[in-house]
Amino acid sequence: MLNTKLHAQYDGIKVLSNGKHFTVNPTEIYLFQSELVENKIMSAQRVFTACHILTFKHDEKNPFPSNETLASHFKKSVRAIAASVSDILKTGLFINEKGKYGTDKRKNTYNVTPFLNLLGVFVEHFREGKAYDFKELYNNVIKGVLKAERGSVEEKVEAPKLEELPEAITEALNAVENEEQRSILEKEIRRNMNRLDEETLIYYISRVQEKFDSSKGTFASASYTFYKAANNGDKEKHKQMDAERYKRNTGNSKGRKEVEPEFLKEQKEAEQEYRKECPIAQRERQAHNAEVDRIVSEGLQKAYVATTGLDIEEDNGFPYMMWKMELMEKLPEGIEKEVGSSEIAIYNTIYPNSVQSHRKIV
Repeated sequence: MLNTKLHAQYDGIKVLSNGKHFTVNPTEIYLFQSELVENKIMSAQRVFTACHILTFKHDEKNPFPSNETLASHFKKSVRAIAASVSDILKTGLFINEKGKYGTDKRKNTYNVTPFLNLLGVFVEHFREGKAYDFKELYNNVIKGVLKAERGSVEEKVEAPKLEELPEAITEALNAVENEEQRSILEKEIRRNMNRLDEETLIYYISRVQEKFDSSKGTFASASYTFYKAANNGDKEKHKQMDAERYKRNTGNSKGRKEVEPEFLKEQKEAEQEYRKECPIAQRERQAHNAEVDRIVSEGLQKAYVATTGLDIEEDNGFPYMMWKMELMEKLPEGIEKEVGSSEIAIYNTIYPNSVQSHRKIV
């Protein structure tokens, strides 16, 4: 899926990976731009203007951005843009063809075929490793002697052959009933195969499905977040943590009598003490705790953005929640009870100088 690929390629930056307002260019486009400047066919500023005009070409029709539009985008005067466009037209790579579309009488309609031909010819030579003189390629394209090879719409590009997955991983993936989810998980496994061992790759197939919450984001974002945060040995670590939690919650009682959890006893005692407090002390405590919550919330959000580069609201906050959960699992036992909440404990871990001052008054 395009969005999943862009998300990985652009480090999850929302405006770069949402799949909107994109143009597709060959990877050699920047080398091509450099050749235009080095061979003094266009100045760097003219190259920028020409390539920006190309972003207005969305189909077989020629682009027709107004000088006013270009001026606003480049923060230049209309006169400066007009001069820039005039220089581009002199190269012969853009041709002004006003009124080519019947009732379309725009003066700023540009035939960019020569430019695209030169780009195509350059890419052909570069990819095939052919020696070339860029100025000669340019002259031959302008004369109509040289044109880039055309292909048909139906022509398919053969997809690269994927590496065969180990049998155990293939078996685990085949057990995933949802075809779309299976495909997403396979992509994440292939992305992380050089970093994670086979046991961990298989373990997170079931863990992603178990922890995924559709109300907090897409399955693709959940898979990406889980595998990105994964480490070898997580399976044993999580088993041990689950066993410790079970032990804390059930105690060592062998009878049928339900044991009241320790935290519930402490909560009741705290509530009794709270009722004994005078109204002024209650308000002071509430104000202190509210301020701690505010500082901690802002601090965690700032740390998340700084360490991941992601927006807090990305995928309805699901990656942010997972980030906190991963940090929560690494907290020392009992620290949440000591400072008042797991979020405060995480905050104090990230900002160690605040350990003494940021805790709730219970």
